[in-house]
Amino acid sequence: MMSYVRKIRWLLLMVIVGGWLIIDRADVSAQIIFQFSPTQGVWDATGNYPSDEFDTTNNIDLVQDDKGKITGIGTGTATDSGITVNLTYEFSGAIKTVSDLTRVTLTMKVSGTATDGSGTLPVKGNIRLALDLNRVNNLLIGSGAGNICVEGRCTKVGGPVQFDIPQPMDGSWALALDLQSPDNKKIVGTANATLSNGRVIPFTVTGNRTNTGPRFDLKGAGGAISFCSPDSHTLGPVITKAKLFGQSVPTSP
Repeated sequence: MMSYVRKIRWLLLMVIVGGWLIIDRADVSAQIIFQFSPTQGVWDATGNYPSDEFDTTNNIDLVQDDKGKITGIGTGTATDSGITVNLTYEFSGAIKTVSDLTRVTLTMKVSGTATDGSGTLPVKGNIRLALDLNRVNNLLIGSGAGNICVEGRCTKVGGPVQFDIPQPMDGSWALALDLQSPDNKKIVGTANATLSNGRVIPFTVTGNRTNTGPRFDLKGAGGAISFCSPDSHTLGPVITKAKLFGQSVPTSP
């Protein structure tokens, strides 16, 4: 008996191939669904990143826009040897693909105060974070380096940094296309990419039927995806180029 997972995969394959054959035969419409695994993943770093280690507590909120730009705010509190430090953070940066890596770079501006109970001093600083995605463990791992200044006296700081990406974000995503060919020449329609955290990225579809098969592009605020007709060894449409949320998608599913 066919297992449940194999059955689902088979049904998805039939939807993809069947939809492609419909549009290739010059019929009016087709619905096609793709499912991408984390190896072909797209990540949204939006979420809350709390940490509580030793005598230090941090709470950070990041927001990623459709282009992959990241902004955020946070707070931090630390106590040591009778001195209490209260900090606020402002983040700016981006997520992008570098070779086969998904990388997040962030600049963290630090401001706040340090007090021993009898006197209070101002604290300021800038720290740059460079983090690479560990797809297996769903972590951003890297390092930070910069300067922290207390009343104008500065010192260099740095060390390893790790962010646990908030669940249910795991990089997997789905792409659903609704294609129309009203004149049997032009291809139009809509599409939605749905990330694993439920965020939806809409696209418009434009293209044409050619002698070698349909070719069409998806464009939206979150990126662009190009499809061409399959070759003799491929069932279903083939992605020739894709970029979502500032990240490149290497292959078709």
